[in-house]
Amino acid sequence: MSRLKLSDQSKQLLTAQVRLTGAFHHDLKTGTGTNVQATAEFDQCTSAIHLAVAIAGTRNSVTMDRKHRNNGRRAARFIEACANGGVESLSLNEAGEHELATDTEIMLRHAVRTGKGSYHPRLAGIEDLRLIVTPTQRGALVATLETDDASAQILLPRSPGEAYAVLTEHLERFITGHRMAMIA
Repeated sequence: MSRLKLSDQSKQLLTAQVRLTGAFHHDLKTGTGTNVQATAEFDQCTSAIHLAVAIAGTRNSVTMDRKHRNNGRRAARFIEACANGGVESLSLNEAGEHELATDTEIMLRHAVRTGKGSYHPRLAGIEDLRLIVTPTQRGALVATLETDDASAQILLPRSPGEAYAVLTEHLERFITGHRMAMIA
């Protein structure tokens, strides 16, 4: 069976795309002409790059150190492994690399990047926490943090970096307030 491979052009594009935030489409082909499209979604985290790859109904992700010199090549290897069913055997992460971005950071950055959706951050002591992100008619984003007992709405700045910072700050305040109210 022929392996699916990215073109040289896709590999060059990935070298630049690993430094960006967004979703990018790449075609993988075999020598016999089979063609499959992959969507690579990059989120730039504080110390890491989070890459999620969707191919033919499957979704896999990896976290890479932002400082690694070969992240473009590593992303290409990961995408090809996803396409060929070899993700489990791929040794891509270096020691501790998966710890460079928390699940909450990845979730919040994804929420800001996509600008929509319902999320359930898993934070100690608050099991019913929900984050709902919706766009306004003017293109701004509104984030709603809620539990069964409380809610808060936040208008997020248009800049993704600033929106993430504002959302993180408000989430921390919401959690602190919720915990204090539960103690009282």
